[in-house]
Formats: sequence, C-alpha cells, structure tokens
Amino acid sequence: MAIALPSAPRELPRVRLCPNSVKAASFNDGPQIPMRMLPLGMSVAAFMGASSSRQKPSWAKRSLRTVVKADAGLQKLDGLLQRALQAELDQESTRVRVEVESEVTKVVQSELRGQLKGFASAEKKVAKRLYSLEEMKQNGVDAAQFLNPRDSTLDFLKTVIVGVVALGGSVFILAAKPGPGVVLFMTLLGLSVLFVDQVINRGFGELLLLDSLGRAVSKDYPARVACHEAGHFLVAYLLGILPKAYTLSAWEAFSKYNSMSVQAGTVFLDQAIQSEMQSGQVSGKTLDNFVCVALGGIAAEYVTFGQANGGMSDLIQLEALFEALKFDQQQTNVQLRTSVMNTVAILKEKQKAHAALVDAMSRGESIGRCIEIIEQSL
Repeated sequence: MAIALPSAPRELPRVRLCPNSVKAASFNDGPQIPMRMLPLGMSVAAFMGASSSRQKPSWAKRSLRTVVKADAGLQKLDGLLQRALQAELDQESTRVRVEVESEVTKVVQSELRGQLKGFASAEKKVAKRLYSLEEMKQNGVDAAQFLNPRDSTLDFLKTVIVGVVALGGSVFILAAKPGPGVVLFMTLLGLSVLFVDQVINRGFGELLLLDSLGRAVSKDYPARVACHEAGHFLVAYLLGILPKAYTLSAWEAFSKYNSMSVQAGTVFLDQAIQSEMQSGQVSGKTLDNFVCVALGGIAAEYVTFGQANGGMSDLIQLEALFEALKFDQQQTNVQLRTSVMNTVAILKEKQKAHAALVDAMSRGESIGRCIEIIEQSL
C-alpha cells in the first residue's frame, strides 16, 4: 500500500538528533560481549597465535576465513559510508548519492552476505491500528511520559543564561548609565545575533553553547545522549537502514563537519526514502520504518531510564512529516501509537545489543565496528 502525497511534497525530514537534556541518573557500562568475530584491525596471525597450537578441524578453518572476509567487508563498508557522507556535505548530485548508496548495498549483499544476521531482522510486534492509551499501558508504554520529553538540563541552563544576561545588563545600565541610543543598539545587536543563529544556523550556536555547558556540569548528560543516539542507530540497523555517521555532541559535529549547518546526531543512508517522497508515493513499510527510527532515541531513554528527557526535536520532525502527508489526527494517532509500541518492543528485546552499542559509540568507534559489536551481542 502506498500513500499519495500532495503534488509538491516537502522533503522527508532526515533523522538527526540535536543533543537533548537529561536529568541525573546512573548509567552502567554495557556487559562484556563474547567475541565471535575477528576484531577490526587484528591480524589473522595474531588471532591464530592466541588460539591453541594444535591442528584446527576443517570447520574451524572455514569459520576463520568467514571472519576475515567479514572484517574486510566491514572496513570497505566504512569507507563507502564516509564517501556517502561526504557526498551529502558537498551537496553532490542525486545521481552521485544514489550510486554511492548502491555500492553500499552491493557490499552488504555480496561481501557481507550471511554475516549481518541482525540487519533488517526486526519484527513488528503489534499490528497497525488505533490503540487506546490504556492498551498502550498494557503493552508497557506510558504515552504521557513517552511523548512528553523534557529537556531538563538544557532548559535549566538556558534559564540560567537568560537570568545572567538580564542581571548583567541591569548592572551595566545602573553603573554606566548609557544613553537610550546605546541601550537600543545593544538590544538590537543581541536580537540580531539570535535571529541569524536561528535562521541561518538553525539554532546551532545556541545548541553548541548549551550542549558544552551541559557536558561540563552534568556527568549523566553525555550518557543520556549516547543512549539516545544508540537507540536511533540500533533501531535503524535492525529495520534494514544503515547509519552513515554519528556525532554525540554539538562540538564534535562542528569539528567533524566544519559547518554550523549540520546538526549533531545520527544520519542515515536515506536516498531511497527521499526518492519515494519525491515521486509522490511513500510505501507503508517505508513510513513505518522511518517513524520507528525517529522514535528510537526516545524509546531507548524510556526503556533504559523509565523516562524520556530528550527527543522533542524528533517529535517535531515527525509532526512535520505527518503534515506533509496530509494526515488527520486519527491517522497520526494510528501511526504514532503503533510505532511507539513496536519501537519499545524492539529495544526491550535487544537491550544487550543496545548497551554494547552505547559503550562503542561513547568510545567513538567506526560504523563498521559498531555493526560488528551489534552482531556479536545479538
């Protein structure tokens, strides 16, 4: 089934997360995961040297060859994903982006065939229909908490900054007694800076300041953001969508992309989804997957901590999508509530993989290495 779109559809929003606020909470490192694949960067000789010196049976030799093949395939995949990201940053043509994503698909389907058991393996747990709030609770989801994330850390810091600026301005006026023209000029200058940041940089300057302060004053804030981003990453991978890059802080995004127009978060290979949108038809499966991925961060916080503190930007993104699709309130509720329950169910089932992925992303591992760690923990 496909959903007809308006004659001039808006571009499908890309899943990116601006680092969100957190409240104090403990976060335990993920469990130790048994290694079933040759670690990236480890030579075959080192692997063999660590093993018993006695003659290996034929099945063990075949297993080792498979591991080496997967290792090389994941490294090649990393290179192609970096190329795909650069194509987006350089605003290359759609044709070039499609070609790069096609190369990624070939690697997954050929060199990594049979190695990525978890890729596109997730199953939807509930059928699509309008669930009541009580039915959602029976399925382990409190919609009031899930769909109402509060950016407590960043909101608190924003309030403090506004208070400090207001107090500083008042002290300056009382001490220096500047003329009305000076006060007006300073006010207009401040408003202009905020306007440029919000319109040109989509609020990145404000986010950079708040996110940096949040990491300085709260040790739990980075853990929340990593948990959130790992939720996006894992849900997408299990639904068959490959991430091509991720960043866990505004400063990391700025230094990595050398641009204030690229938001921090996880970005995905979504050219096929964009093509569907531009064609005027979006399949039900594509829509279901996209919404689940967008909800993956909130769901990860909800499953891990019992409360989603970050993710309002993700919900705003989905609201824009539903508006573009001309959904009425009932259609929106059906899509959103079903996707919430399915996303939570996926992450509850894969908590071990999520914990391992959080740890890997916190260390800054490559996409290929993160995929390897996911596969080892499933």
